[in-house]
Amino acid sequence: MRFLSFSILMIFSVLLNAQQNRFSEPKRSETALFPFSNTVLTDFDKIPCFVENVKISSAQNSFQPTLNNIVVEKIDASVLPAEIIADIPENFSVRTRTSEIRKTLYTSVFIGCLRKNKSTGEIERLVSYQLDGQEVSGKTDTPSSKRTYASASILESGTWFKINTSQAGIHKISYENLEDWGIDVSSINSANIRLFNNGPRMLPENNAEARYDDLVENAIFVNDGSDGTFDPGDYFLFYTEGILYWTQESGDSFVHDYNLFNDKNVCFLTFDNGPGLRIGTIASVTDPATHNVSNFLDFSAYEQNQYNLIKSGKNWFGDVFESTSLSKNYTFSFANVCTDSLVTVRTVMAGRSSSASYFTISSGSHVDTAVIASTSGYTSDYAKTGSSFLSFFPASPSVPVTISYYQNGNAEAMGWLDYVEVSSWRNLTFAGNQMVFRNPNISGAGNIAEYSVANADNSLQIWDISNPLKPALVEGNLASGSYSFRIPNDSLKQFIAYNGVLFHTPAYVGTVDNQNLHALTQTDYLIVTYPTFRSQAASIGQLHEQKEGYSYLVVSPEEIYNEFSGGKQDPSAIRDFVKMFYDRAFSPDEMPKFLLLLGDASYDYKNRITDNNNLVPTFESLNSFSPPDSYASDDYFGLLDDNEGYDCNGSLDIAIGRLPVNSTEEADAVVAKLRKYTSEIKIVSSGNDCSEGACIVSNMADWRNQICFVADDGDNNSHFDQADGIAERLDTVNDFLNIDKVYLDAYKQVSTTGGERCPEANDAIRQRVEKGALIVNYTGHGGEVGWTLERILDVPTIQGWTNGCNMPVFITATCEFSRFDDPGRTSAGEYVFLNPNGGGISLITTTRLSYSGQNNAFNNSFYNVAFDISSGRYLSLGELTAYSKTENGSVLQLRNFMLMGDPALTMSIPENQVITTEINGTSVSGFNDTISALKHVTIKGYIADPAGVKMTDFNGTLYPTVYDKSIELKTLANDPAVNHVAPFMLQKSVIYKGKASIINGDFSFSFIVPKDIQYSYGNGRISYYAENGSIDATGWYEDFIIGGSSDTILDDNAGPEINLFLNSELFVSGGTTNENPVILANLSDESGINTVGTGIGHDITATLDGNSAESVLLNDYYEAEKDSYTNGTVRYPFKSLSEGPHTIVLKAWDILNNSSEASIEFIVSSSAGLALTHVLNYPNPFTTQTEFWFEHNQPCCGLDVQIQVFTITGKLVKTIARNVNTNGFRADPIEWDGKDDYGSPLARGVYIYRLRVKNSDGQYAEKSEKLVILK
Repeated sequence: MRFLSFSILMIFSVLLNAQQNRFSEPKRSETALFPFSNTVLTDFDKIPCFVENVKISSAQNSFQPTLNNIVVEKIDASVLPAEIIADIPENFSVRTRTSEIRKTLYTSVFIGCLRKNKSTGEIERLVSYQLDGQEVSGKTDTPSSKRTYASASILESGTWFKINTSQAGIHKISYENLEDWGIDVSSINSANIRLFNNGPRMLPENNAEARYDDLVENAIFVNDGSDGTFDPGDYFLFYTEGILYWTQESGDSFVHDYNLFNDKNVCFLTFDNGPGLRIGTIASVTDPATHNVSNFLDFSAYEQNQYNLIKSGKNWFGDVFESTSLSKNYTFSFANVCTDSLVTVRTVMAGRSSSASYFTISSGSHVDTAVIASTSGYTSDYAKTGSSFLSFFPASPSVPVTISYYQNGNAEAMGWLDYVEVSSWRNLTFAGNQMVFRNPNISGAGNIAEYSVANADNSLQIWDISNPLKPALVEGNLASGSYSFRIPNDSLKQFIAYNGVLFHTPAYVGTVDNQNLHALTQTDYLIVTYPTFRSQAASIGQLHEQKEGYSYLVVSPEEIYNEFSGGKQDPSAIRDFVKMFYDRAFSPDEMPKFLLLLGDASYDYKNRITDNNNLVPTFESLNSFSPPDSYASDDYFGLLDDNEGYDCNGSLDIAIGRLPVNSTEEADAVVAKLRKYTSEIKIVSSGNDCSEGACIVSNMADWRNQICFVADDGDNNSHFDQADGIAERLDTVNDFLNIDKVYLDAYKQVSTTGGERCPEANDAIRQRVEKGALIVNYTGHGGEVGWTLERILDVPTIQGWTNGCNMPVFITATCEFSRFDDPGRTSAGEYVFLNPNGGGISLITTTRLSYSGQNNAFNNSFYNVAFDISSGRYLSLGELTAYSKTENGSVLQLRNFMLMGDPALTMSIPENQVITTEINGTSVSGFNDTISALKHVTIKGYIADPAGVKMTDFNGTLYPTVYDKSIELKTLANDPAVNHVAPFMLQKSVIYKGKASIINGDFSFSFIVPKDIQYSYGNGRISYYAENGSIDATGWYEDFIIGGSSDTILDDNAGPEINLFLNSELFVSGGTTNENPVILANLSDESGINTVGTGIGHDITATLDGNSAESVLLNDYYEAEKDSYTNGTVRYPFKSLSEGPHTIVLKAWDILNNSSEASIEFIVSSSAGLALTHVLNYPNPFTTQTEFWFEHNQPCCGLDVQIQVFTITGKLVKTIARNVNTNGFRADPIEWDGKDDYGSPLARGVYIYRLRVKNSDGQYAEKSEKLVILK
């Protein structure tokens, strides 16, 4: 972090990226409003800001910044969006926000980068500045009190049962109910009946607000006949609020709320945990009444949460108003209504229309209008809201409400009802079987209220439910049909009256296992998993326990809910569970480090949509209208300080990741991928091998040195500038990295019926992923289906990736590529992560629309520390993600970034070093010769540990790649209106790529420099990767000059020798394969193979079916044999070939530009049915020994093979049965000695044999051929 410690006064200077960015209309409706590099948007205003973070030395102090020595430049106002211009101040704004990060205070300083010069009226941009700051005494906003936790949960012992309720009121559970639920009632002691319920309300998001810890016991009324046993006919009563509940705002103003996460209130029962809590009694006081109460305020609400308009956020809507149904009627009833008191009707609606529309809300002759503003464009609000308020004297107990939507001439306009609230005063007359009442106008210090409830009889009882968990029986007097009681009324009092006739009956859910999360010890790695994936969660925990020594625990959401939210689903319960460990920590080492959420999430908490998959919930924002401002974020679970939490505000205190799996198959696949990625045992690459864990590219290979930057075009090169800016910085600072660049505007585009496409860029991305990279970093436009309007990456491509051992980390600075909370669509990012055959090991990615400038700020912050090992270890992906957010002020817009992956996972960056010592026998310290074309070069060096000490026990393999000089390439400005030609540097021409033995830490390798190098002079580069099967190393060397030509004359006029196969060296031309064969070419040449790629036409190429226009360039797929520069192998996977016959021609050149070709024919058979080809026996004819061969289309499976040999007259003489495990498309040979079933040699002659093959699905195929026996 660039967090700096300050004493009293500090001064530092920051220079900003002053590149000119002009604004243009985005290619899609995306929020690229302000592409200033390294800026963020805040909730202060719409002006992008630079961010600096300052550590505060004391909680008693604050940081006061000032801005000095500013340098500015004018900017054309016409390139700025209008909404930004309106907010530009006369001075650069400097604002602060203080937050805690892992219990340490920081101040984020937000520096607005635009001002309107008050002298000239011109808009100016901040180029550089000096930030002066002073830490001064003064309290910060940190709360003074800390939360406390029970040392053990009440659920740790005893027998427990879970029930639920859906209505507010008094509920009854009888002996008979318990019996019907299968509960053993024979031994229940009525004194031990206990009920626990935390109420139906949602937990507060703000950590500073009070909440219940563990389960809370409720006071209940037990009717057991006073005999101490619970017998037939006995029962107990308890009160609960409903899922729709009311809160007093002020005076007689109450607002309703709905539990957004549950439709049921949950209660727990136990009968063997000691005596229970019973309702108390409140006696009437004798003090004189200050208020006599004969009426009360009642309310009712209609809210049907059925539709989430943008599938995001917490706000759901109900009834729909459209052309076929523009008016709806609602009726509310209040018995014994007070006709001399006002009824109020509040409504909130939403509408979507390209022009203004409106609702009318009427009750009788009383009408109000709610105007709905127009909406337009994807980035504006999907719908606008309007509200109404009616107030009138009621004429009857019935309050009719009619809501009508007026489309204002737009037939496509739609409206939705949010809710209707009605409040009315009623006479305090008992009605129905249960009646809740309160009078908010009589509350006050010293007040004594006398309540008189009319229409009462001896059956009427009244409970004080002001504390709904601790109701109390109110004693009073019944006289002349009125029940009166007098009590102090210093605060709002609420009561329920009932006559014992009708109670609510709860529903039985089931038993509850004992648990005790409150007693858990401090843990490094918390894993919250859907119960189905518990074993996979444990596997991930064990992996990190063994690898890094992290302690871990696995817990399900339901277990957390039971102890932290009263058994109800609530995302805040998961946050509070994590916070318990955080609050209990006495040092940073004791704080939890990682939180993994194992299971998919949904924007629908209540399973209203089809095929919902809300397995481990996420946090949805309050905003459900604006695509740029609505989000889903797991960050909420990591906002652990006492002043954080509300609407996901705060700074991350723990590294968080999610594995969005929906099935055990997906969970198993993710675990398998993690094991491969973290394996400290080399997985040998084996082409199309079927053995478990086999890969085309090994897990330990030089892809760990590779990083690939992909950039979109358009927007005046802003995406290109951002990507190449980071790439060039990494190339300077992190020398071990080999940087690949796939910039869309550097490739030719082609016009298709579906729009502009760029197939060369598609191929470049696919090939890079298949070859492997440590990181693939994308900057530009994107969505749930892929990258860029030209679709350089789409879902079918992702699903076809087979890079199972060389999976990159994907960083996608784009929009909603990895939205994971929409069950109706699997996003492209999810496909990358869930691909069982490869894809990505993790994604640091966006889940909603995002802003270009802060995407870039996040990206830069990531690379500030991604390769920093100064602390003794690399940061994990979860830590890097959290850092990149806090470094940028933890602004809400960065909540759109998530880690889709294991937060404790560290990238596979080699920690050991490869050191170069000699070139052509000369120490590198004194080497000043030039490496020229056709020169023989020998390089020597050794392997060292991170401290530079030679590792003499390192015996393994070195993988050197020698590069020619960097070259300048240029973008093409395919669309001149939004692009301009821009240069960029790339070092990609490979002079030599091979393998060398490492013995006792030392290595040496040789090669001849190809004739096709660039003859200009400049620095070359050697990139190293080394491994010994369990540990690896990386290195580079660049202090040598390459160019020109040598006087060496080589006598070699022949091209390379080429042996060509498919999948394995057992393949015979004309054989069968599937639609994804791997071409395998063994090349040999006495001078070496040319892979430089700078000579026109001198590349290794593969041409399919004579289509030379689409020949595949294979230079990057060539690798020399170990300790040899004359022999090597090309391995390249073809994808999705059509069924039928094909031919591949492979052409290769040696370093002297001599060429050769080889071809191979094959048949693609991808049909589901079992098929056989090339059935034969060899030799044929034979005397005493032959082998049966056949090819098939069922690789990597078991086949039952039967061979029957018949005489020419049809007599069966021999049956051979084998179970064959196929490794490819040709079965291993089955030998036969020419003898019959009784062991006797068959006579000379012609025989017929039938080959019958059956697979595991029961499919079979057979084919007959002739054989001849000679004697």
